[in-house]
Amino acid sequence: MDLSKIISVAGKTGLFRVVAQGRQAIIAESLIDGKRIPVHTSVKVSSLEEISMFTTGDDVPLGKVLESLYAVEKGGASLDPKESEDKLFKKLGEALPEHDRERIYASDVRKLFSWYEQL
Repeated sequence: MDLSKIISVAGKTGLFRVVAQGRQAIIAESLIDGKRIPVHTSVKVSSLEEISMFTTGDDVPLGKVLESLYAVEKGGASLDPKESEDKLFKKLGEALPEHDRERIYASDVRKLFSWYEQL
């Protein structure tokens, strides 16, 4: 999957797809309900393509982690992001065995499973 047009917007829940870009804002469409919003240049935006997960070696891009999780789940749904931290980290360990448990926050793992669910 091409994550270059998928973004996370600070202060907004869910993921968005960039549909247009203007001088002072981008237009983003929610993956959840399809509503479009302007995202001004002063708002913090993270492209999923630029995010990576800490491992004991080199960091792994989020796209590869999502692909591994997809393979582990055989294309189906995964854990609910509201599950216990232990269950979420155990499932992350199946998809990314070399993850660095000490440098990855539980909130980041919850976000990972939430994003997987939306994509």
